[in-house]
Amino acid sequence: WALVGLGALVPTAWLARLAILRGDLDLGALAGPLGGSLLLATTGAAVTLLLSALIAAGARSGGGRIGLFAGAIGYAAPGAVTALGALTIFAAAREAGLVGGLGAVTSIALLLWVYASRFAAAGAQPLEAGLSRVSRSMRDAARTLDGDGTRRFLSVDLPVAAPSAIAASLIVFVEILKELPATLILRPFDLETLAVRAYAYAADERLTQAATPALAITLAGLAPVIFLSRALSKSRAGAAP
Repeated sequence: WALVGLGALVPTAWLARLAILRGDLDLGALAGPLGGSLLLATTGAAVTLLLSALIAAGARSGGGRIGLFAGAIGYAAPGAVTALGALTIFAAAREAGLVGGLGAVTSIALLLWVYASRFAAAGAQPLEAGLSRVSRSMRDAARTLDGDGTRRFLSVDLPVAAPSAIAASLIVFVEILKELPATLILRPFDLETLAVRAYAYAADERLTQAATPALAITLAGLAPVIFLSRALSKSRAGAAP
């Protein structure tokens, strides 16, 4: 309770107090940033989950654990460093004449790339744990039914790892929802997120206005966490002793 109180309840209550008592609870002004946050978090989670699935599947094969190590490096790197690395590669591609200017589509593509490189490890770990539930006997049985590698992965491995895939997608969704440095650097100018709005207010020392988007980030990220906790509780309750 000390962890929950000091880490969540007290800060959230203080943000709500600032937003409500000071008269800064303007929900209409948050529609655009909330939509941008949900769009980037949903799309980024889908792209990242695909990369995480490839890493987890490679880790199950011989010599494939290098992907997990590379993903851990990406997760440890600061978002600003990863964003600058993406811009450096984009500049080299532009000098070579492979791409044009840094438009909105290119900015979002670079941002999704950074999300995938940063949070692939957070998604690969649950997926690897889920794939580890596929026993050797299950693989041998699928092999005797003339199932090739791709078909076996889609019909056996993926259904078994589906709960872990849901957990991985929710974890990555929450991570992207509150990500700031890379989003601040790479986002298109007409796309704003809750984290960017809160940072802009805080940078101008408008702390009461910053309380509203910060509270919205907390509430938007709380729903997936509650869903994940309930799903994990049900799975443990129904597990065989």
